[in-house]
Amino acid sequence: MANLHLQSTSANNQWYLEPLGRVLAANELDQLKRNWPPSHGQYLLELGNNLFLNKIETSRPTHKMTFCQNLITGQRLTMVLGDYSQLPFPSSSLDIVLSPHILEFEDDLAASLEESWRVVADDGYLIILGFNPWSLWGLKRLLAWHTHTYFPWHKHYQSGEKLRGLLIGMGAEIVLYKNLFFRPPINNINFLTKTRWLENIMPFLFPAMGGVYLLVAKKCVVPLVPIKPHWRWQSVLEPKGFAEPTTRRSRCD
Repeated sequence: MANLHLQSTSANNQWYLEPLGRVLAANELDQLKRNWPPSHGQYLLELGNNLFLNKIETSRPTHKMTFCQNLITGQRLTMVLGDYSQLPFPSSSLDIVLSPHILEFEDDLAASLEESWRVVADDGYLIILGFNPWSLWGLKRLLAWHTHTYFPWHKHYQSGEKLRGLLIGMGAEIVLYKNLFFRPPINNINFLTKTRWLENIMPFLFPAMGGVYLLVAKKCVVPLVPIKPHWRWQSVLEPKGFAEPTTRRSRCD
């Protein structure tokens, strides 16, 4: 299991230090490494304070930044504070934007998603990790909503299919969409270890039941290049094998 060394006073990072949080973070980090865009991106931004970018290795020198609403201590990334719906970056300026468990807890989902998409560069990527409401995780949150007021059980989980639809409406190409982490959300390391085998069979039996989804969207911009025609109507309409008389002028009415 990966040791993430998450140091923060925020509630979500405290949860990532618990057994369930550590196992989930290791699984998510493994999936990010497996599906990270190859040899892409010099400017990487992570939304939130989970510090996944500290563990992502890229094949080229990169400038990594963290943007969050709360102060993070004990981290080595450049950090910017602000609101997720008002990112202080120029449009189309970031090669990769990583949004791990941010959008499902935003009051204005559309505004936050549009803002994340706005700052993604042409041919850049938006990578989203979200909790699946149609899973055992979503069921636990639904049954205990009145007793849980902390991460990750508060607020409302957003459907990955809904995010896909919104991104496609913005012109995104969905490069990857998959569900992961099929173990029940029980905060016990022995139980989580014994049920590791579920990760091998559940993607084939019940692929939509993963507690988390990973969505990778690419901003594809096709340039409009005017094409000059290399033919003339006269040459197309002219009968093959016959020369035009020199005393007549052809017309195309």
